[in-house]
Amino acid sequence: MWAFFTIALVLVCAAIVALLRRYAARTVPWVVLLATAYAWLTSMSIVVITPLDVETTLTKTPSKALGVLWQIAYWSTQVWPNALELVQCA
Repeated sequence: MWAFFTIALVLVCAAIVALLRRYAARTVPWVVLLATAYAWLTSMSIVVITPLDVETTLTKTPSKALGVLWQIAYWSTQVWPNALELVQCA
C-alpha cells in the first residue's frame, strides 16, 4: 500500500515539474509557478489517496495514517490560498 503511494507521489511530482518546465513561460513569476505546482499537487494527492482508502475499506484494515493523509490533503487546500493572498498583499 505505501509502496504504491510513494511511487505514485513521486510520479505526480515528476509530472508536475515536467508540465511546468514545458508549458510555463520564462516570464512567469516564481510565486505563480509555486501556486500552480501546489494546486496540482494537492488535487493529484487526492487522486493518489483514494485507491488507498478503497483498499483499506475492502480489506477492513483501519489505518490511522490514512486519516492523517486525508486531513493533510483537506487542510492544505484551505490554508495555502490564504497564505498566498497575504504574500500578494505585502
